[in-house]
Order: sequence, then C-alpha cells, then structure tokens
Amino acid sequence: MNPQFKTYDLVQLLETEATRQNAEVKEDCQSWTMELPAETGSGILKVYDFEDGLQLLLFEGRLEETVIWSFQSSKPSPVFLFFSTKGKPAVQFGKNASQIELAPLQTVLAEHPPGKLASIQIQAGTETVFAVLSIQRKLYEHHKHCFSSQASQEFSAIFSGETSIKTFRNTEYGLDTAGLVQQILSDDHQGLPHTTFIEAKALEIFSLQLRRWEFEVSNQGNHSNHHSDDVAKVIQARNLLVHNLKDAPTIPELAKRSAVNQQKLKQLFKCVFSKTINQYLREERLKTARHLLAADGMSIREV
Repeated sequence: MNPQFKTYDLVQLLETEATRQNAEVKEDCQSWTMELPAETGSGILKVYDFEDGLQLLLFEGRLEETVIWSFQSSKPSPVFLFFSTKGKPAVQFGKNASQIELAPLQTVLAEHPPGKLASIQIQAGTETVFAVLSIQRKLYEHHKHCFSSQASQEFSAIFSGETSIKTFRNTEYGLDTAGLVQQILSDDHQGLPHTTFIEAKALEIFSLQLRRWEFEVSNQGNHSNHHSDDVAKVIQARNLLVHNLKDAPTIPELAKRSAVNQQKLKQLFKCVFSKTINQYLREERLKTARHLLAADGMSIREV
C-alpha cells in the first residue's frame, strides 16, 4: 500500500507511515522521529515543523519495499526542495510526467498547481539519505525584486503556482548542502537547542540554493563538479574516525582506507563537515567524553 495525501503536511506523512508500519513516533519540540521496524527496513524517518510554514523531512536508511508517497490537493503546493546525499530517490510532477531521479548531491526545486498528482519514491534495497524542505510560497513570493532581473523571472515562475521545476547538478554547492544535512543528522541535542539549530540549518540549505540559482542565472565563472562517489568516500572516512576514536587512523591511513587522495580528502572533508579532520575528531572525542561523564560509575580518570 502506498499512501496518498490530500495535503502537503509532512508531519501527517510521518504519522501515516508510523500507523501503516505500526511504529512508535517520538515527539520532541517541533520534531517527530520514527525508527523503521526491522520487518520494513532500517533507519529513521524524521520531520521538523517550524514556524511560518517551513517543514523539513529527513530519511536515512534502507527499505525492504519501495515506498511511494503521493500528493493531490485542491490547494497549490508549497515550494519543495529535494536533495539526495545517498541512493536514488525520485520525484514526479503530473501523472504522465517523467520521473526525476536524484543522484547523490543533486537538488530539485519545484512546485505545482492545485489538482495535479505529485509523488516521492524511495527505492527498496538501497541505502538512502534524502531531505525534503517544504517552503510556503507566501514567505518569499513578494521578494522577487531582491534578485537580478533574469533570476527574478525564474524565481517568480517557481513561486507563481504553475508547474515549475529547477534542477541543480553536482557542484560544490551540493557538497555544502550535504555537509548541512550531515550536521542535522549528527546533532544529538534535544528540545529547543536542537530545533533552533536545525531550523537555522534548514534555512541555510535554502539560502545555498538561492545563491546557487543566482550564480547560474548570472553565468559568472565556473564551479567545478565533484564525482558523486566523493561524498561516499568522505562519509566513509568520517565513519572510520567515529568508530575508532581511541586509536583513530592518521590522515594518510584514512586516505588510503577511503581510497581517495590525501589532499583531496582534507579539502572534501572540510566542505562536507565544515571543519578539518582533526577538528572533527577532537569534537567527537569531547562529545563521547561528555556522555561517559554523565554515565554512572565512571571517574574522570577512567573517562
């Protein structure tokens, strides 16, 4: 069964999935988290509902069966920003329209008018990291004068209520966005400190796309592309650090085990995680130390 929704409310989507999969939902200050039951896959589905009509959905995991979420509302859609770090999720606008498959680091910015069918598909058997940012058009539609004239026309098209799609390919902006998504997924705070941090990062993701949009329209200079495998290698290097905090590999060892040039690894790591490898390692060690200090029965010396 693939659910169909008459609104674009991402919280409702999560709650419907939780009911369908008989999964528990944990609520914490504007956020809802569902862990996938073992029989349906592994990973999490998470939704944030911020003020003024801004919502963020994150999926990180692997499904046993392909899921398709369909939307058909009598009201115009919000502007959706779809972004993939891993896997090949797909979006579709219109019953007979072609699917748009998002390769890693690819972004699609889109909206469509009332009555038309739209869908999001996450494939089974594939490790996927996928983000959806939902932005109510009323927040930005009156700001078109803030763009250059040509960008303003494209901006108006996206925020007009007519079907409009803008696709951004693999660029340095994609790596920056991947870094923001990773920061969101890695943040282990709770309550208001967590949700305010996530809201800021969600707006930063949208800001990056607007800057990228303005850059592409004005056609100034060239941004170099990175192969989609680069992100996977950087994430692999990060995982090697996190799982070996006590005896962490050196940067040359990390580069060798991640199959990437040492200098390139350092550059990409900073792009994705907004800090150097050594800074990241130090912060992860401090974070683990805080957790250990909070645990019963451990002295500072033991930590």
